[in-house]
Amino acid sequence: MGRPIFAVFLLLITLVGSARSTDPTTLFPQLLESQSGAHVIVDFVLNFDAGGSPQRIQGSVDGVVISADGLVLLAAAVLNPTDLFRQISGEGSSMPNNMRSNEFRVRMPGRGEPLRATVVTQDTDAGIAWIKLGNPPKDLRFVDLRRAREPKIGEPAYSIGLVGENNAFAPFIEENRVMGRVEVPFSGYIVSPAARILFGSDGRPLGYGVIRYAGMPNMAAMGAFKSFAVMVPGPRLQELTLRARTQIK
Repeated sequence: MGRPIFAVFLLLITLVGSARSTDPTTLFPQLLESQSGAHVIVDFVLNFDAGGSPQRIQGSVDGVVISADGLVLLAAAVLNPTDLFRQISGEGSSMPNNMRSNEFRVRMPGRGEPLRATVVTQDTDAGIAWIKLGNPPKDLRFVDLRRAREPKIGEPAYSIGLVGENNAFAPFIEENRVMGRVEVPFSGYIVSPAARILFGSDGRPLGYGVIRYAGMPNMAAMGAFKSFAVMVPGPRLQELTLRARTQIK
């Protein structure tokens, strides 16, 4: 009787292991099916003064819905365009005056007109911000941060992006990897540039990538400019989101 029981036990282990396969032909469809509905496009208007003349430029970035009541996570750089410009161009570079972003609207693939959203708050150290839909749909899909976990250095990580309007914002997967760790300005993980939420091969959220720049762009060919992302770990992301909720009016 011992051998048959042991064989069944091995079979169960095999089946469980195969359910978490990193084979892209299995994993990618699973992630797209379970998570892509929460990913959105956030439109905004960038306002600034150029030569004494006010200017308005339409911009769009990736966002992700993280609650049933319409909380949307995105990069804080959207709210701080001057800081982002300074990171890329350097402290001595001239830049437009009074750069600011407003008029946020969220586009959800297949849902028609964009939905208005208002800024909730941001964490400038972590580089993340939250906006909230004014009238979220009742069947809103979202990434559940209660399932978030701590990343492991060396493990694969995956993010979901949306292609352009000409392709109906179809979702796609980008592969990444947890490549290292930093301790300042917060304890996080180094990944390739990705201003998105990242998932493990188990489908659980690992954290949110915040793109960073270092060095001089005009000397990038000499290795004097770097771009990478620091991922806010899943548990910390959940903690910061709970804190952000206290700012909802």
